[in-house]
Amino acid sequence: MYYADSLAFLGVQGGPIQIEKDLNLNLAHLTAAPPWMTEMKQVDNFINNNFKPDLKKHPQLKLVSTAEDITTTPLTNIILGLQNCPHDVDVGRLCESGIRILAFAYNHQNIFGSGFFNLSIGLTPDRAALVQKCLDYNIIIDISHAGHQMARDILDIMKRRKISGKVIVTHSACYSFYPHIRNLTDGILTDIANLGGVIGIPTVTFFLDNKDKGLQSFTKHLRHAINLCGENAICIGSDGCYIKLAPEIDRDRFNLLKEKFDKQDTLVARYPEHPIELNGANRMEVLDANISFIGSSIKEKILGINFFQYLKQNLT
Repeated sequence: MYYADSLAFLGVQGGPIQIEKDLNLNLAHLTAAPPWMTEMKQVDNFINNNFKPDLKKHPQLKLVSTAEDITTTPLTNIILGLQNCPHDVDVGRLCESGIRILAFAYNHQNIFGSGFFNLSIGLTPDRAALVQKCLDYNIIIDISHAGHQMARDILDIMKRRKISGKVIVTHSACYSFYPHIRNLTDGILTDIANLGGVIGIPTVTFFLDNKDKGLQSFTKHLRHAINLCGENAICIGSDGCYIKLAPEIDRDRFNLLKEKFDKQDTLVARYPEHPIELNGANRMEVLDANISFIGSSIKEKILGINFFQYLKQNLT
């Protein structure tokens, strides 16, 4: 089985890369700099002097920049992205540094528009040129964290210009199924699929249901997304860590992130952030065993082939 995750963490968020011996992951999109870094100089320094050197310490990881780089070897192919855009962004420099996937806003409003903390603020008119800059440098736009209106504005530009394959949802679930502000509407998800993109379904418990802490809600969102967008447009975007954490360490990690990003409890976040069955480097194998409701050929697409093929077709 070829396993791919459209948003993963190899280690604790914001910490050094950690690789466990039972890691079974062929392709992963990793965040190359923390989303709280909002200045280009700071982001550039972190990518090139911290993250990429850390990546090179691990011979089983292979940094990829083009479609030709991605292979089916036992190595884990790594594609770099950012979940927030520096206010003084230099798209060309990000491209030189290896960034291939870019989100314009993380959660709050910024000069480009707004993340999901404000669903009604769209892409600012004087910043719409950022979309063209991304297209010029063949950087894929990620609308996972976008507010609904900004997501629609980005998609409208793509539809008017008849551009396909350059917008992705790396880790968001279905708003119509569970109306959490972090999720995206059916209309946005179908637009992504129609524009040749893929949608990564996360395993974050409080994105998927207001009570369930297991995998049942994840499978419901997955089924809905497949029925809505088709079997070729859905993948796994777990938003999870591929290491095994002791419960007390995992809870401390969760509390630190909640304090940093969600002091007002806007997300209604709760512990465990992911089903406890997924606590470990083998999370894709666990998901494999728990989505038996879909046929084996479709399962192969969801667990890896769709994200693999999307990048092979759209990275240049």
